[in-house]
Amino acid sequence: MGLLLFGITFFSITVSMLNAKDISLRNILQTLDMELSYRTILLLQSNNECWNLEPFEEDTPVLIININQSIYQKEVFNTNIITFVCLEEDNSEIMDVLYSNLQDIRDTPTILFAFSETQIRRLFVECNNHEMLNVLAYKGSDRSLVYSFRKFPKFQIIQRNVSEVRRYFEPQLKDLGGHVLRILPDNVIPRTVVYRDANGNRQLEGYLSEFIRNYVSTINASLQIVWDSVPEHAITGYAELIRKSEEADIDIPLAVYGIDLESPKRGVPIEISGWWLMLPMEPNMPRTRFFLNLGLQGMAPMALIMAVVLCNAHRMEVGLGPSIWCFYNLVNKAIRGILAQPFVLPRNLSLKLMLIYWLLFISGFFLANYYTANLATWLVHPPAGNPIRSWEQLQASGVKILIVDEDFRVLEDILGMEFIDARKDIFVVTDNSGDFQKKRLWLDQSYAYPVTSTLWRNLHFTSYSKDFAR
Repeated sequence: MGLLLFGITFFSITVSMLNAKDISLRNILQTLDMELSYRTILLLQSNNECWNLEPFEEDTPVLIININQSIYQKEVFNTNIITFVCLEEDNSEIMDVLYSNLQDIRDTPTILFAFSETQIRRLFVECNNHEMLNVLAYKGSDRSLVYSFRKFPKFQIIQRNVSEVRRYFEPQLKDLGGHVLRILPDNVIPRTVVYRDANGNRQLEGYLSEFIRNYVSTINASLQIVWDSVPEHAITGYAELIRKSEEADIDIPLAVYGIDLESPKRGVPIEISGWWLMLPMEPNMPRTRFFLNLGLQGMAPMALIMAVVLCNAHRMEVGLGPSIWCFYNLVNKAIRGILAQPFVLPRNLSLKLMLIYWLLFISGFFLANYYTANLATWLVHPPAGNPIRSWEQLQASGVKILIVDEDFRVLEDILGMEFIDARKDIFVVTDNSGDFQKKRLWLDQSYAYPVTSTLWRNLHFTSYSKDFAR
């Protein structure tokens, strides 16, 4: 009788422990569903000793894969998945299958069921080397403790009590703790502009440079440019960026590429910007033209009119009729007044005559100051002699536009063949994009150049800066 009671008690405890284990796993799945909103469950196992399938028999699709199967998940299934891996104590082959199945989606949340803390530590180090950061682990059948690791600022394994866990998969990339991120720019302007400053030190500008600096500041990291791999006056190719990334020489390749590089038939816009024409600055206006451009020649007729007005005002004061031939008597005073020069006022002037002389003096004061200020400014910063404001003025100036063949075809489509044919003599079309980029970046004043609005503001960073106008 005692043996029977002991057997029943043992059986009851065993069943209770199994149910507790299943319920615990089911609760974990429910919590993860609220945290991750996954759509597919991937079970990777060589046996089913880690779980039974009952907790997974819900509405969510389940993919079961063994060590002999490998599928490129990103291409075949929904990538919003969660992965469970049942490990054997001495068999690491299943981890190679995991890396293969999660190729290009290694940020997939993954839970490992291991046998010991030593095995968990080894697996975490391996996952860290394979850039898998969203990884948790359980030891044996114990679901009360969950293990994870932190990559930044230094590798660290964390053990948490499940009852105290508010979030299983904590974000790894929100705070890097001052970790240094290595970047390699592709040196394609205006995205990344590499130049040397006045001291000969290499600098990086461009809108991708601003973007990456802002991003790095938000994740508490620091930035290091791998200058040894950046060519002086050339572009870093796509293949070189990929190779450096795969070899872990750099963390972020600073470049922009299309969605499908292998399909040249599909055009994918990756940069939209305004198009402008960058012209060499026109020659300064010669000083001999300052008098005409200031409008000083207009003072002579103004002086004559003022002299006629003053003369007739005096005649009307003494009862004489108006006349236009009396101006020579007062032309000297009118000229002096317009030039804000002193002159002797006639005696015993009436209020009306005094008002006219006062207006003459005030107008001369403002005109003289206006001409003096403009003349002083032009002597220091002479204006352009013949500013170019239209295609016709550009054609008359003799300045040629250097443009690559691809951009010229786009210009034909936008402006029309009739417009281009009428002005074909001002375009110099080249198929040497390297020479074109070099001349435009160094601001060679032999030509005008098409330029985007994003590139325009970066050109003044070059050490060969010259005066150009847009």
